[in-house]
Amino acid sequence: MKLTNTKVYDTVKEVIGEDSLKIIEYLKDKKNISDFKIAEKVDKDIHEVRNILYRLYNFNLVSYYRKKDRQLREEEANIGNFYLCPNACVRVGFDKAVDLEYRCPECGNILNHQDNTKTIDFLRTKIKELQNGHALGNGRVKGRA
Repeated sequence: MKLTNTKVYDTVKEVIGEDSLKIIEYLKDKKNISDFKIAEKVDKDIHEVRNILYRLYNFNLVSYYRKKDRQLREEEANIGNFYLCPNACVRVGFDKAVDLEYRCPECGNILNHQDNTKTIDFLRTKIKELQNGHALGNGRVKGRA
């Protein structure tokens, strides 16, 4: 029996739900994609995307890691050393940008140098909100589908 995309999608649809198919299709052959990026690309609410990702995770179809408080330390330690795809596909540090020859691995565009001082200010604000009882949600998903 040959495993085809149709069989995979039918199985995922039955086990996870039809609402997961756009996400499965987008994640195919991708790694380290932000849940916000997924929501934007599949035109779904971030909470709906996270719900679907949790269901996929429970069946070992995706894995993820969360980035919260360590983001600020990383940003502060690497001021001026980040590069961003103009389509926001990826954001990488200097070493990774050099390895990629300053080209986005997703779309092939030239990576732009990013001033991350606004990112640092944003993270400081979000951390203060978190300490005051507000939630800070930001995860990255590694697709397996």
